[in-house]
Amino acid sequence: AELNHKTRNLGGMGLAILESGGPQSPRGVALYYGSPAGGHGHHDRLNIEFFDHRQSMMPDLGYPDQWGRKAQEFTQNSIGHYAVLVDGKGEEDYKAGYLDFIKGPDGVQVVSARAERCFPGTSLYRRETALVDTSAESCYLFDVFRVRGGKQHDWSFHLPPVPEWAVEGLELSEPAKGTVAGEDVAEGGEYEPGNGLNWLASPQRGKPTGSFTFLSKANPPYPELRMTMLEGCADEVIVADHESPRVNADLPRSMKWLLARHSGEAELSSAFAAVIEACPDGPRVQGVQRLPVTGGKEAVAAKVTTSNYT
Repeated sequence: AELNHKTRNLGGMGLAILESGGPQSPRGVALYYGSPAGGHGHHDRLNIEFFDHRQSMMPDLGYPDQWGRKAQEFTQNSIGHYAVLVDGKGEEDYKAGYLDFIKGPDGVQVVSARAERCFPGTSLYRRETALVDTSAESCYLFDVFRVRGGKQHDWSFHLPPVPEWAVEGLELSEPAKGTVAGEDVAEGGEYEPGNGLNWLASPQRGKPTGSFTFLSKANPPYPELRMTMLEGCADEVIVADHESPRVNADLPRSMKWLLARHSGEAELSSAFAAVIEACPDGPRVQGVQRLPVTGGKEAVAAKVTTSNYT
């Protein structure tokens, strides 16, 4: 039987799904805002997964790293997902978040959800993700993650486990010793905060001066994945290695992880805005430009130019 690809909200599970393309070129994004059932899960409220070209382009981690200390500190923790850490801490419990709205279809579909109750000390923890069709076969995501509270916000993003990657528009340092937790903290070494930074090795750092792109090069069956972050979202970027889930022997030992960091005074306000695209035949997105707006740090507007639209 053919699947009926459509946008929907599974309220009992706390999962909102945007889908497009139909059976010929199915694509979609899922935003998990949390099940009221709570436990036996991950600290992953507002995590997203992107599916395109019949691949999970932004895969969640799982087996065989689902058990033990690594699982508790990283795989099941917020840092192991497409989420944001606040003051170096992940989600503190398994409470459900809230769906603000879901809209579709008609070429541009949008979902918005929030989960402040999982992050004590925040007055805003909200994600809005749009699935934008650029043709019958292609799309991109426009993703905005807003956080208010604390003094440091780390937006976490990782590439699929492929051997080649690159950064465009950003100069990175040479790999440092140790991990993001410190030069004296080995990969997987003891690290009391338990936030998972000790599982990110050989960190490289850079200071963005404009928009930048973090990408994995095509490696069948994976097409190229490109994440472009708008200028002004982060004042530091950290790229590090994390051990791949060795589900088969062909995977490289490590996969690339990125933290986009924004630091400041108490009640810090951040808006991490990114355009994400899977590209089997080269990028359709030709330019991403942040537009000036009023309304403070959390307001975001951008012009995205593709081969078909602006």
